[in-house]
Amino acid sequence: MRWAALLLGGVAAFGLRDRAWGQEEPFAAQNVAHALSGWRWGGALSLNYRNIGAKPIEIEIENQVQLTDIFFRVTGPVMKDTPFLVEFALDPNGHMALYRLAVKSLNLRRVEMEFGRFLVPFGRINELYRPDLYPLITKPLLYASPGLDFVSRVSYPHPQFSSGYVDTGVRATYTPHAEPVWFPRRLTLFMVNGLQESPIRGRRPPDSRTFNILDSVNGTDLDWGHEVNNLSDNNDTKNPGLRVNWDYGDVAYPSPFSRAAFVNGVSFGLSGMIGKYDIEDRLSNWVWGADLGLRRAEYRLTAEFISGQVQAKWPKFGTTTSTAAATSPSLAKDRYITSGYTLQLEFPFPEFPLSEQTIAIFRVESMQRRGPALNRNGEVLDGLPIIESQVHKYSGGFNSRMNPFFSIKLEYGHWTFGSDYRRIYQVLIAGVMSF
Repeated sequence: MRWAALLLGGVAAFGLRDRAWGQEEPFAAQNVAHALSGWRWGGALSLNYRNIGAKPIEIEIENQVQLTDIFFRVTGPVMKDTPFLVEFALDPNGHMALYRLAVKSLNLRRVEMEFGRFLVPFGRINELYRPDLYPLITKPLLYASPGLDFVSRVSYPHPQFSSGYVDTGVRATYTPHAEPVWFPRRLTLFMVNGLQESPIRGRRPPDSRTFNILDSVNGTDLDWGHEVNNLSDNNDTKNPGLRVNWDYGDVAYPSPFSRAAFVNGVSFGLSGMIGKYDIEDRLSNWVWGADLGLRRAEYRLTAEFISGQVQAKWPKFGTTTSTAAATSPSLAKDRYITSGYTLQLEFPFPEFPLSEQTIAIFRVESMQRRGPALNRNGEVLDGLPIIESQVHKYSGGFNSRMNPFFSIKLEYGHWTFGSDYRRIYQVLIAGVMSF
C-alpha cells in the first residue's frame, strides 16, 4: 500500500500546488478531481473450499477453506498517451507485495512499448492469472501453482513457470494494419531477467543485511513456483523471447452445397523464450509453445502445447548426509526435458438459481519429464538410465456468474501418475469477487 499512498499523495500535491500561489481551495479541489478522473482501480479475490483424497492414501485434506489470488490494481495516465499500472498481490500470510508496475508508451505508430514489471507474454493462459479471468478454479498443469493446482513429486514433471508469471524488463508489441492474411495480427518481442533459481533445490536469496549469497547443498533448478522474488530475481542474465499471434473471424467450410461458417473465431499463437537462469550463467533453459483457440457461438475450444529443456544440478547419491559435503557439495550437472498439453472445452449450461449465465468446462491435460532418476532426497542415482515419468489430470466443473461482480465455481479434478496406478482427486468450490 506504500506505493498507492505515494501515488495518491503526489497527485494531490500536484492538484493543490495552485493554492500556494494564492488560489482558493475550491479551485484546488477541482484540480484534484480532474487529475483523478482518468484513474481507475479494481481487484479480484477467490474464497475456496477444497477436499483432497488419494488411493492409496498418501495425502488427505478435508474441509480446507482459504483465500487465494487476491489482487489490487490502479491504472491511469501518467502523461498524455502514457498509461501507468501498479498492482499488488497478497501472499497466504496476508502480506502485501508489489506484483506489477509498468508504463506503456503509445507514441510510436502501431508499436506499443512497455517497461517495468509485467506479465510475460507467453502462451494463452499465463496472462489469465486472476480468478475472474479463468473459468475453472485451478490452472492447467502447464502453468500450475505449487499449492492449489499441482501435486509435485521428485522425478516427475513440473512446469517451467507458473500461471501469472511476471518479470522485469521491456517488451514491444507491433500491431500491423491491412497486411496479407498470412501475416501475424500481433508480434511481441520481450527481454526479461532470468527465471530465477529454485528456493527448494537451489541457491537461497541474498541476505539483505550482509549481501552474502549462500549456497545450498540441494542443487539448482528453475523456480517454477516463483516463491522467491525481489533480491533473487536474477539480474545477472537477460532472457529474450517472442510471441506471434494470428486472429481471424469467421472461417467457412468449403463444400459444393454451401459455405456456412465453420467457426466464428480462430486464434493461433507461437511463443518462445531462451536464456540462462543461474548467477554464474552456466545453466541454460529454453521453452517454446503453440496454442489454438476456436469459437463457435457460445462454444469454445482451446488447446496449448509446451516443451522445454532445462540444465540443472543435483547432489550425487549419499552426499547430502555428509558433513563435508554440506560445505562443499558434490553436484552433478545434467538436463531434463519437460513437455505437455492441455485441451479445454467450454459450453453453455442451464442457469443455476439466481445466476445470469452458467458455463460448463471440461479439461484434459498431460505432462511428461525425461531426465535423470532422483531419489526422495533429490539426489542423482548413478548408473541408472534416463527415465520418463508422466502425470495426467482430468477436470470438470461449472462457472456461474451471479452478477458482473460475483461468480460461483465448482470443480472436480483427478490426477493419475504414469503406470503406478496411484490416483488423487480434488473437489473445490469457490466464490470469486471482482471490483
